[in-house]
Amino acid sequence: MFKTIKAWYEIHERRISSVAFVFGFVWDQFTLTRVDLWLDNVVLIAYLAIALVCIYALNTADAWAPKHTALQWYAAACPALLQFVFGGLFSGFFVFYSRSASFATSWPFLLFLFGLLVGNEFFLARYARFTFQVGVFFIAFFSYAVFSVPVLVNDMGPGVFVLSGLVSLGVLALVVGIFWFAAPRHLRAHWRIFLTSILGIYAAFNALYFTNILPPIPLSLKEFGVYHSVVRADGGYA
Repeated sequence: MFKTIKAWYEIHERRISSVAFVFGFVWDQFTLTRVDLWLDNVVLIAYLAIALVCIYALNTADAWAPKHTALQWYAAACPALLQFVFGGLFSGFFVFYSRSASFATSWPFLLFLFGLLVGNEFFLARYARFTFQVGVFFIAFFSYAVFSVPVLVNDMGPGVFVLSGLVSLGVLALVVGIFWFAAPRHLRAHWRIFLTSILGIYAAFNALYFTNILPPIPLSLKEFGVYHSVVRADGGYA
């Protein structure tokens, strides 16, 4: 039965992935509203946690999956599941970062996010590569930390952004430490490429922030204008 279902999935994989992509993007548009709401953060943190579990499973499955049929199912589903959660993360980030009136300056970063979102549909084969998996996870976590850390510390500015980057590097160091013991061959075989990609991603985020291309979430303006008068009206402004 396992082989039959796996064969059916492999035949229809592209269609299933496309449907999940459209559904996930539409779902995030209606469910993700504000970066300071606990439910929105629970959803994104859950995505990040599932991504970590999948990366761990994909790179340690050789040791435990052959011994358990149920774990074989899980290991076989991990590439598609990892693709789904990364798609959910980047669609959520695109929703948050695009709700800003600063599109004129932030469009390169939004284009980058949209490229990751769409490109995620074609990355399934690459999700078998440890360096690629962790690199995409670092982009996702850094994108999340950029707006979650300011909410936690109730402050914004260059110092808080640097703190967000250090938190992201700290989490990544913890993840790498776990994999150093659980799957050392993946790190030892490609540590130069791994280190170069992580440092490149970190440098790119800093360049985007300090050139004002990264939207200033969570204090992004949703709209702006010049008016002769502004007055309160029916719980809002006119």
